Amino acid sequence: METSPKPADTTSGAPKKRGKGMWIAVAAVVVIIVVVAGLYFAGYFSGQTVNISIVDDAKCTPTGDTACAFSPTSYSATGKTVTWKNNGGVQHTVTFNATTGVNPANQPTSSATLDVGNTFTATFTTSGTYHYYCNIHSWMQATVTIP
Repeated sequence: METSPKPADTTSGAPKKRGKGMWIAVAAVVVIIVVVAGLYFAGYFSGQTVNISIVDDAKCTPTGDTACAFSPTSYSATGKTVTWKNNGGVQHTVTFNATTGVNPANQPTSSATLDVGNTFTATFTTSGTYHYYCNIHSWMQATVTIP
């Protein structure tokens, strides 16, 4: 009996087609990773939102160095708590002036000296515009408005 040769298997080397569902799942995972990374780097998971950054050129010369500043210099808060972070290269403070129309007993406490990377959070009990400055670099001045 003569047997005929079997036809060659042409499907084993061909790439398998992936369905649309697989690509949607991959895209969803990528989106989740990007969102979580963005929230992490924005400080969302640190438990403390930084509203105002303290920046400088690591010198803050006494001639009124404009690279040393609160950023932004005018901030309108959405709540009663504001956090400052020293993102500069030298020490700074957040020191409040007396605020018109605000009982001195309701004035927030000023910060101690903030080392590089440190934060300071003030809780405001009275609405108003609060003026503050850096006690070390007196030309650094700004305001925060509380609704």
